[in-house]
Amino acid sequence: MNKLSFIRIHEENKPVHDIESSLFGEDLIKDADRQDYRDKYGCLHFFRIHAPETGKISGPNGEKCISTNGYQERICQTMPVGGQTAYVHIRQERLVYFNKHGKKVTFVLPVKGYRFNQRKSDELTVFLLSISLFCSANVAAHVCQSMGIDVCHDTFVTRRIDLT
Repeated sequence: MNKLSFIRIHEENKPVHDIESSLFGEDLIKDADRQDYRDKYGCLHFFRIHAPETGKISGPNGEKCISTNGYQERICQTMPVGGQTAYVHIRQERLVYFNKHGKKVTFVLPVKGYRFNQRKSDELTVFLLSISLFCSANVAAHVCQSMGIDVCHDTFVTRRIDLT
């Protein structure tokens, strides 16, 4: 068994024995074109491609997708790995369909755990929210920075405002 392997139970009660599927799930696979690396600041960068479930992919209202329109890449911060800040570079395929008015529309499929226009993973957002409930903004920022989460105290203030 690999040193990085551990068992984590998912919602489906299936054990997961590797860190890849635990961190990124089944939809994100390793990008063969680019290598994961650690930058000069000690942050980890993981490159993944969104590989949606196989089968017919349809538009938001059930329209048939006809082609792709290139790729879109976005960067999301995820839970730290070994106390180091971790970023996931997600490469998504842009799909094209024609709506009922004949207008060409492009879209990307949603990625589980990383919502559209979101800079932090859902798991990290819930973690930050739980810390913000018990600590002041400055204390929570110091705790997170010591854990390897890149965040400032203003993030906690806005999370509390979002709750009210």
